[in-house]
Amino acid sequence: MQQNFSSNSEEKITLPPIHTLDKTELNFSRAFFQTAQTLYSYLQDIQLLSTSVFNISTEPYTIAIVSLFSKMIQSYYSYILLEIHRERVGSQVLIEHLYSAAIALVYLLENSEREIFEKYVSESIYQANILVERIETQLQSVSPNLELALLCEWLKTFMSKSELLATNCQLPNLTADLWHLETFDMTNQRAASMGLDFLSNPARQMVHKITPGSWLDVRINYFNAIRSRQSELKKIDFQQLRDASHLCLHATKVFLEEVDCCADNKAEVQRKQQSLSRFFEWFYQAHQVYSCHNDVSLELN
Repeated sequence: MQQNFSSNSEEKITLPPIHTLDKTELNFSRAFFQTAQTLYSYLQDIQLLSTSVFNISTEPYTIAIVSLFSKMIQSYYSYILLEIHRERVGSQVLIEHLYSAAIALVYLLENSEREIFEKYVSESIYQANILVERIETQLQSVSPNLELALLCEWLKTFMSKSELLATNCQLPNLTADLWHLETFDMTNQRAASMGLDFLSNPARQMVHKITPGSWLDVRINYFNAIRSRQSELKKIDFQQLRDASHLCLHATKVFLEEVDCCADNKAEVQRKQQSLSRFFEWFYQAHQVYSCHNDVSLELN
């Protein structure tokens, strides 16, 4: 039996029933995945709606928010797939992409002043400038590489065009910190200021800076995991699944408010808004039921 939610007769959301599920990880993982797939399809519909409302070919701010929304929903679905299939290393990489995209999206939407967008653009100009410095140094020391040279030219073009969007922002001294591309990564600070830092994990973010395939990477991500955390890695993190879904839903709610301001068919946008609460409720209740059952099982054992 399915659980049907409807905001009106035109739109229905069919979600798995929660209280009739057998309280096993397998059944809940299937239910979470089914609901996440439904949410992903729903978010794709919203993305399609937004592209029909916005002129995404000319307005930089609109390009930014629509692209961030697209990155967020694609990262969400990829993360769900990996987490449900217990591919923990990959899922933790994707959760960072989801987190950063959602936070940047909400930040731009809730602080839509031109100066904020200029600062957002200037951060990427700074990163691009550092990359150009590195690439040019590398091109001088190794045999010519076409892809590297083309990337360098693309970055220079990007900076030239982007500087017109950030005319009032001064870039910092590039020689002050050429090594750290993360200097302008304000994701965690922005998330904390908006009360959306529940997915932040500084330890996880630090681990992702380790060179892939290095001895350190092998030891911290694989060998130690196999020896000391094997049983833990087999478990699906339902709390993180819930939190990732809630962050997507929150960002989508704010995004739809922007769509509503520009849409001719406001009734359709409002229907989308009303249905989001159903997903909020389902993920919250499903995690609560599963957690309570597991706590009781542990006490009995």
